[in-house]
Amino acid sequence: MSAKGAIHVVAAVIRHSDNTVLIAQRPKHHRIAGGLWEFPGGKVESGELPESALVREIQEELGVEISVGKLIKIVNHVYEIEGLNGAAPTSLRILLSAYDARLVNEPRVSGDVIFDLNDVAQVEWVSGECAPPHEFAPADIPLLEKIWPESRPR
Repeated sequence: MSAKGAIHVVAAVIRHSDNTVLIAQRPKHHRIAGGLWEFPGGKVESGELPESALVREIQEELGVEISVGKLIKIVNHVYEIEGLNGAAPTSLRILLSAYDARLVNEPRVSGDVIFDLNDVAQVEWVSGECAPPHEFAPADIPLLEKIWPESRPR
């Protein structure tokens, strides 16, 4: 799936059997949503299926293997990016496809997972009952509303 002029990205809503959900914090140095929280994932490469891209991105960023489930939501979002060194601001349009996912060889407790983080500041397992109090990247906010409809995320 693609949208003209948009960058296709994928995100994993990794759920554990102990009713927790994995979230990740972007490194502060990122120009887009630096320091904010999100569902882990990344860009779909040319010719790559979104589900394959998601498995690859999670392996690269977190060092774990996932199985991809059903599509949860597709989000169109435009980020306004400040120009560098006096350059004019630009817009970046993304098409975010979010999928349910599970860890392959899931441990008994979510806290037992050891991650090998790459281009991720930190990860956290949060309750599956209500949205976490962290500030999320704007493109991920519609996902919070879909996953935790009774909560009022920031």
